[in-house]
This record gives sequence, structure tokens and C-alpha cells, in this order.
Amino acid sequence: MPVRVTAVTGEVYSVNSEQLKNLDHLEMHPHVYERREMIVNLTQSSAAVDTSCLSYFLVRSLPKLA
Repeated sequence: MPVRVTAVTGEVYSVNSEQLKNLDHLEMHPHVYERREMIVNLTQSSAAVDTSCLSYFLVRSLPKLA
């Protein structure tokens, strides 16, 4: 299966285990968003570096409120 590459602009943060736990709660992981490890390309100035990071992906939408 070919790898699909998509370029998006975003931010990467360094968090500790307590902050990650709080983010999981905020993102309703794993019920609404699922946390996955992915490789991202960080570009600073003229240097580019591939690194591993965690990201949240929507797996289930919440019902709309009336």
C-alpha cells in the first residue's frame, strides 16, 4: 500500500505524562479522538528534521446538540 503524504501547518509541543493525561481527557481519548504516533517533518529555518510525535484523530463524532 502506498504511503499518503499530506502537508499541514501545525505546532508540536513537548508535554509530560500528567499533561498528556489531561490532553487525553480533553480530547475524550479513545472514545471520540484516538491518539496515534506519527512521523512529522519539522522545518526550522533551512533545516528539516523527521521526528515522532503523538497526534489525535477523530474516530467518532459527538451527536449534535439542538
